[in-house]
Amino acid sequence: MAAMFIIVCFTAHLQSPVDPFVSGYPGMEAYSSSQADVFSILTNTASLAQLKSSSAGLVSERRFLMDELNTCAALLGVVVPRGRFALKILYAGFSECKQTQAGLAYARRLGQYVDAGVQFSYHGFQITGYGGAAELSVEAAVVFHVTEKLNAGISIFNPGNLKFGPGSEERLPALYKLGMGYEASPIAFVSAEIIKEEFRPVDAKIGIRYRVHPLLFVKAGVSTATSSIWTGAGIVRRSLHLDMAISYHPVLGVSPQLSLQFVSKERSLEKVPVE
Repeated sequence: MAAMFIIVCFTAHLQSPVDPFVSGYPGMEAYSSSQADVFSILTNTASLAQLKSSSAGLVSERRFLMDELNTCAALLGVVVPRGRFALKILYAGFSECKQTQAGLAYARRLGQYVDAGVQFSYHGFQITGYGGAAELSVEAAVVFHVTEKLNAGISIFNPGNLKFGPGSEERLPALYKLGMGYEASPIAFVSAEIIKEEFRPVDAKIGIRYRVHPLLFVKAGVSTATSSIWTGAGIVRRSLHLDMAISYHPVLGVSPQLSLQFVSKERSLEKVPVE
């Protein structure tokens, strides 16, 4: 039992502070000018600049069907005249071994071709019997609108390798992302992202979204570092978006995911002046 407890805690804290979910399903549209939503900041903070209206979202994942590895996040994105703000709160693990995260993000358009964003986050770690630790991090990101259909972006998380914990012996890993999205048609979108996290192998995530009906879309993707695949579907009904997804790891099994998003009345970005 003790060994299992240690394994669960170790696995729970191995998840990335920037990519806390197994699949690339939430936030896949970060490199889309027309489909970026409040979940996009999970991939690239600068994508927040493309948020068309204020939104709130909830996402939960039961990693490998283990109660001890549950992850959930709540996000709120707010449109203001000179940019976009977002608040993120995340919880992972269980009562004996948990990780919490709270982040504040801001993004704005810097012209017709560039969006920029920054996110400050608090990370808390707690293991019963061993105490806890906390640290602050920063993420800077940009998205380039190469053409009307092609976007590319860069994200840098914790480049200073800040240390924390007793004796400052622990540290958050640095993480770098390079992503791209292509609007193949009004109903088809393809994204690709290369991720390099310190102490981990390079990972490539590839995903596709296809709208099969005005109210229904499907997604699928793969992560090369873990040979994981994922698929899901979403329903858009007025202001409510409901998504269900599942990812599969060849050794550890499946991880179901559910997300819900509320979007306020649509507001066209073309009516918002470019700062």
